[in-house]
Amino acid sequence: MSTTIDSKPSHSISTSQTTTDCAQTSIYRTKFIEQQNLENFQIVWLDANINKTDDNSQTIARLRATINYLNIFDNVDDCYDYIASVENEKLFLIVSGSIGQNIVPYTHQMPQIQFIYIYCFDIEKHEQWAMNYDIVRGTYTNMNDICEQLSKDVATSSHQFLSMNILSTNIKEKEINKQEASFMYFQLLTEILIGMEHEDDAKTNMINHCRLQYIGNEIDLKHIDEFDKTYNPNKAIWWYTSHCFLFEILNKALRIQDIDILFKYRFFLTDLHNQIKQLHSEFVQSFPTGNNDNEQKQLTVYRGQGINVDELEKLKNNLGGLLSFNCFLSTSTNPKVALMFVPNQSDIQSVLFEINADLRKDTKPFSIITQISK
Repeated sequence: MSTTIDSKPSHSISTSQTTTDCAQTSIYRTKFIEQQNLENFQIVWLDANINKTDDNSQTIARLRATINYLNIFDNVDDCYDYIASVENEKLFLIVSGSIGQNIVPYTHQMPQIQFIYIYCFDIEKHEQWAMNYDIVRGTYTNMNDICEQLSKDVATSSHQFLSMNILSTNIKEKEINKQEASFMYFQLLTEILIGMEHEDDAKTNMINHCRLQYIGNEIDLKHIDEFDKTYNPNKAIWWYTSHCFLFEILNKALRIQDIDILFKYRFFLTDLHNQIKQLHSEFVQSFPTGNNDNEQKQLTVYRGQGINVDELEKLKNNLGGLLSFNCFLSTSTNPKVALMFVPNQSDIQSVLFEINADLRKDTKPFSIITQISK
């Protein structure tokens, strides 16, 4: 795409399987209109007393303003089974102190979970066991404090959701052919999408799909309404970099190569690509050159990235191979700035990608977008 600069816990909670009216809204919405999670993240909230507390509508609204997809459980076994079933997404788990003490030892190493937040009335009591797990962000008595920390963690984590394809040079020719076919298949499909003539109702269909998936989320629905009323193609980069619903949806669809979603959002995908392409052309023409016309015109940019140990080893073992990113990749001309986006997590390895772009070659478009991004 274009570039821009252990075993199941045995402890169960015997509570009713019904949920509050607000929780029902989320769960029933998933069932009846086949709502899917269009984003890379979701929230799981586990609390045995969720049915016995006051109205949670304001809390749910604030949580969904940060991550749209929310599932609420009052039973440990149901929650554990659900977490284990999740693929292609990361979970932010909010759990009450009493249950957390039982479920965290079984879930803290599950790859689906990004962070855990302990919601309790006795911080001192639950900090004693919670501090043993790096994945626990803290213990909180106030949901507003959880929401604030959650927002910060989502912002940092969003940068780390990067889909890399590595075409190895150290495997059999048959496997290389399979990798090449898969790589070229997705590249070809995206090229077709951005080259299509889009019918007049492409924008309307995309917006209707957005509204359906974000039903009940007043914050994102306001953004969708604003987009519907004010959008024009010259604002594509601005909208994408505003980190609203479009940023989240496209990032996940590109990462997991979801052609169905990319087709639904092809109208915006095309505008975004075309605006970057136009800026790329202007940037190349204005790039300073020396006295020699044959002097190499090259731009070096950096991307700070956190990757797991397996990914790092795969990179080390495939020096000289082909590496591609399925996303609109944001970079910086300053390596120190790029490294600021790498999270400080014990299970994450810090990597600095140095990318040298030859402006004389016909490559994927890229440009500096500082002046027009949000």
